[in-house]
Amino acid sequence: MNLSHLKAAWEKAHIRAARPASRAEIRAFERKYSVQLPKDMFDYFKLVNGMMDGETDNELFAFYSLDKLETVVNKFSDWHGIPKYSDALTTLDRPETLFLFSDYFIHLEAFAIRLDKSSILNNHVYAICGGMYQVVAVSFSAFIDLYLQDSEALII
Repeated sequence: MNLSHLKAAWEKAHIRAARPASRAEIRAFERKYSVQLPKDMFDYFKLVNGMMDGETDNELFAFYSLDKLETVVNKFSDWHGIPKYSDALTTLDRPETLFLFSDYFIHLEAFAIRLDKSSILNNHVYAICGGMYQVVAVSFSAFIDLYLQDSEALII
């Protein structure tokens, strides 16, 4: 993953990135949720930290800042619209360990990464649409690479 390419792509598209997260803010997030961010995601929050609230790219991808990350359980426990994301709570394995960091087309699809003590080296990224889901990347870096390639692999 080349974060400078991501930052440059967003700057070219006039997308405003959020204020970079400090090391202390990242460590506080990790303590709050008892997780350890993989190095690629840690570096991402230190350099880019998602998009400003309300910003999207031209394809309507939105990336959340560290302070907007939440688990699938917290975000979707009472979500009964279309797609019916509350169904993800019963179809996903351990949804409380999946943290949403991006969405596509105003929540038509959501992207989450598995973060827990048992998956430090296995941080798969899931595309979720209602009760359907699919692993779309083996790491946060791999997800960003697919995003920068405008890959159809991210859409389920």
